[in-house]
Amino acid sequence: MRDFIIMTDSCADLSAAEVQALNVMVVPLHYELDGVDYTNYPDHSELDPQEFFARLSAGAACKTSAVSVGTFVDAMTPVLASGKDILYIAFSGALSTTYQSGCIAADDLRASVKGVGHALEPSEFADLELFDDHFL
Repeated sequence: MRDFIIMTDSCADLSAAEVQALNVMVVPLHYELDGVDYTNYPDHSELDPQEFFARLSAGAACKTSAVSVGTFVDAMTPVLASGKDILYIAFSGALSTTYQSGCIAADDLRASVKGVGHALEPSEFADLELFDDHFL
């Protein structure tokens, strides 16, 4: 079996301790709360969950945004270039376009093995598998 990493997005709601213990790579989503942009890191370094929910309860306006294709490419490229495969477990493709962004990034990376810093032979290029809740 080839060496691989597990990648997910911050919708998995893993704590920083869980991310470290499980050795999982988390691609963070972004959200806007009352006009201020935040990144949803597992350690909640930008906004504590208690403050987030208190502000929502007080009527704060919140919008979310999916992870971009470019962000996925940036996260996946060094892993694949190191020869490791990626198993990406996504939030529901029916509820978020994040899964679709991951699929587009994976397709782009499969189609063009250049872009990882140097040209790789297809046999040297690691593989990607993407799953959302429709596969489970």
